[in-house]
Amino acid sequence: MRPDRMTTKSHEPFHGAADLASRKANPEITPEHLVLAMLEQEGGVAPPIFQSSRRPEAIRTRSSRSSKGSSRGSRA
Repeated sequence: MRPDRMTTKSHEPFHGAADLASRKANPEITPEHLVLAMLEQEGGVAPPIFQSSRRPEAIRTRSSRSSKGSSRGSRA
């Protein structure tokens, strides 16, 4: 992946994931942070995709719970 070739819209979830990890005092960005950032992105492609799933709110809740750990190694 070449970040210099990414659009502004594709950069937004990565910045959002970094902000989310920082706010939760996580030392790393996890896939859960990225999923949550993608779900919160206005005009992004993820919300419609997840809305078509049976339980989009369950995905958001599970990702939010998973992102609360301080590191990936601490999760069971």
